[in-house]
Amino acid sequence: MKNGSPYGGTMLYGFYLGEELQHGPASPQIAELLARIAQGKLDPMLGIVKPWSETLQVANALLERGFTGKAVLTVD
Repeated sequence: MKNGSPYGGTMLYGFYLGEELQHGPASPQIAELLARIAQGKLDPMLGIVKPWSETLQVANALLERGFTGKAVLTVD
């Protein structure tokens, strides 16, 4: 096991942009990234978007490398 993880340094990190913005204005870097996405100059490569209730299925798809890109879980 590397770094205490059976998957060799794999880590899970997520954030909710709305929550992040409640702590203050968006940093210039976040504003730039959002502008590039809006202009079509940056593709965030969303591989899968599913509701929070499907967390187990999404986690399994991640482990099986069942898609390319980022996984997004929505909260209703």
